[in-house]
Amino acid sequence: MIMALLQGKVALITGGTRGIGRGIVERFLEEGADVAFTYVSSPEKANALAEELGGNGRKVMAIQSNAADFTSAQTAVDQVVNAWGKLDILVNNAGITKDQLLMRMSEADWDAVINTNLKSVFNMTKAVMRTMLKQRSGSIINMSSVVGVKGNAGQSNYAASKAGDHRLYEKRCIGVGLAQYPQQRYRTRVHRNRNDRRSRRENCSRLARRYSAEAGRYGC
Repeated sequence: MIMALLQGKVALITGGTRGIGRGIVERFLEEGADVAFTYVSSPEKANALAEELGGNGRKVMAIQSNAADFTSAQTAVDQVVNAWGKLDILVNNAGITKDQLLMRMSEADWDAVINTNLKSVFNMTKAVMRTMLKQRSGSIINMSSVVGVKGNAGQSNYAASKAGDHRLYEKRCIGVGLAQYPQQRYRTRVHRNRNDRRSRRENCSRLARRYSAEAGRYGC
């Protein structure tokens, strides 16, 4: 019998209730990991999802946390470590778009995207570092975008946030694997007006398989 790729590992995924995030949660569970995911609002839906996915002996934890808030990020990590004794994998998946031409973009829209897409990566990565360095093992996977490299009309805030992600993840830490992917425009709920539900589900599933393989490759 072949052991699941992530058997015995503990993973934390930000923004795990839908889209790519939910796909990663589901795939990691299939690969044997204990999985915690964060959400910002709608605790009833998040807890119902955790209950739905937590059958057959699987361990799933829904944590209400805003990754863009420094203290909240650390609290989420502490909750996982206190419950399961370790943390092997972090997936920085939480992200939003608030597209608008720069001349019409509000300060609030700029700040919201930068905080959610960039500051959250710093917050979560810093929060897990002490645990992973103590373990001398761990994987951190960051959701990026080709927009951070090439830019895109009406997405100056999003492009800036993803360009910042690229630079933040250029260096590696001893014993901790850092992986970043400049994703293409995958069909997710962010693009709900352009794509059908089946296409979103297929793309999310494909990405989740890729990330589970990446986490396994670093050995956690």
